[in-house]
Amino acid sequence: MDMGTTGFDFESLDWNAAFPELPLGVASAWDEINYPHPDEHPVNEGETFDEDEESIDSSDGDKDEVISQISERMGSLQVTEDGEFRYFGATSNLNLLDEVLQQNHFETEPIRSRGREREDNARLSQHVDSALIAHLISLYFAWQDPAFHVVDRRMYEEKRKLYESGTDDSTFYSETLTHSMCALGALYETRRHPHLPAPLSEFFSAKAKIWLEVELDSPRVATIQALVIMSSYEAACTRDARGWLYSGMSMRLALDLGLHTDMTPYVQNGQMSSEEAQTRGVAFWGSFIVDQ
Repeated sequence: MDMGTTGFDFESLDWNAAFPELPLGVASAWDEINYPHPDEHPVNEGETFDEDEESIDSSDGDKDEVISQISERMGSLQVTEDGEFRYFGATSNLNLLDEVLQQNHFETEPIRSRGREREDNARLSQHVDSALIAHLISLYFAWQDPAFHVVDRRMYEEKRKLYESGTDDSTFYSETLTHSMCALGALYETRRHPHLPAPLSEFFSAKAKIWLEVELDSPRVATIQALVIMSSYEAACTRDARGWLYSGMSMRLALDLGLHTDMTPYVQNGQMSSEEAQTRGVAFWGSFIVDQ
């Protein structure tokens, strides 16, 4: 007989024996606790419901419709004060709004002035010829973009011209994006540029990090694209920890800007063009692939 450490003989128990019934008074009190309403009764063995199964099936469509409506309200894109789309999920009351939020014109001049001021303070304001920038960007699209496609070149160049002319500012262009592409493109550059700090790739990488700090106050799609490229650059320089940090930031911002959502309704109601929706999708999948 094994009493174990508890002093109780478990082997003597008959585990197949039926449990004793509760006393009458205790049993009736238990029933009142579990079934306080007279219409509620447990289903006895062999008892079946009289509901028509066909009526149950007919109600499935209504339930699906309700679930669909609730799902649509669980998250939505809204235009915020900086002019960017933001994704508001189930924990935000703003996802219940059908109209866009009050939209003010996004002031880009403070960002430009702050970025240039920080470049001056870091002694990174050396003049870079536009031909060199175009050359480095071409190297990026020739050698890096085919492996991790995250930037639509036509959209980028179109929005860059508008940005440089001062006539428009777009979510698909930023200084961080340009400098990050130049940094990766410089890894493939064979010529020397003695009038610029060496190595050339680190020079543009430092500029990208300066502008990133400014843009994070109001991130845009181009900021996400730049983070993906900066992640690849840091990994190429064997700085894996920083590379993973940038890729994680890009993925988190992609969700914040709602790049993971279906843009079809927003294209149909005229809030964005099909090209813009496609560019957002390219940025999301590029960020997702690099992060994985």
